[in-house]
Amino acid sequence: MFPILTSTIVLVILAGCSGNQVNQTQNQTQISQTTPDTEKLKNFKIGMSTKALSAPYFVAQLKTIQARTEELGMKFTYIDAQDDINKQIASVEDLLAQGINLLIINPLDPKALVQATKSATKAGVPVIVVDSSIDPSADFVTDILSNNLENGELVGEWLVKKTNGGRLKIALLSGAQGNPVGKKRRQGIFRGIIEQQLRSVGKVDFEVVSQGWGNWTYEGGLKVMEDILVAHPDINVLVSEQDAMALGALQAIGEAGKLKDVLIVSGADG
Repeated sequence: MFPILTSTIVLVILAGCSGNQVNQTQNQTQISQTTPDTEKLKNFKIGMSTKALSAPYFVAQLKTIQARTEELGMKFTYIDAQDDINKQIASVEDLLAQGINLLIINPLDPKALVQATKSATKAGVPVIVVDSSIDPSADFVTDILSNNLENGELVGEWLVKKTNGGRLKIALLSGAQGNPVGKKRRQGIFRGIIEQQLRSVGKVDFEVVSQGWGNWTYEGGLKVMEDILVAHPDINVLVSEQDAMALGALQAIGEAGKLKDVLIVSGADG
């Protein structure tokens, strides 16, 4: 994901930062093989507004983008919104005030950041959206996202194969309410479960007995899992929309002595 992201940034800059739309279906091999003109990049400043650094994936994402842009001779600055939408909105204004030439944004909320992207356009600064989706009414050159629906399907299929098509009593550990990424991940997982159960045993047999919101953090996953185990001690599967929360849930399940009873399933954020 990240080499393609940086090459996309380079293509935007070498095009003069005009803000023209980039075809999102452009061949990735062609993008990744583009050789940047580092002389033209020396005075460019990349600003990134990240919604949080509360999970290892977000930290790795930031460090990789920073390392690659600086390797190409560009300047890099970032602001961590710390899971606060007001801070993220303000962070865009702060970055624009610093004279950035390109804005990378990982949106905490798909609608609340729309006006911030329009402010960037007004300032002549193109926007690239990464990792989380944004409302189509926003101004952005391109977005670079995982295929969360398809990834979820693969997780669901794996789960059914792992349990030999047996009955699933599932607790669902979700990220944040209203977040489109989490929604697609769980929709994909359930779709994968249904299709694989139909293929393997000819019927659908699973139940979601609880949904908790872990806010994409280890601590959130730990707390939610503790509560779920009290209310539903007989679950046999935990489905998490992200790995950091799953690791927190793992701790809670271990402390409850149920590591042999509950299969923990996740598949996003490494």
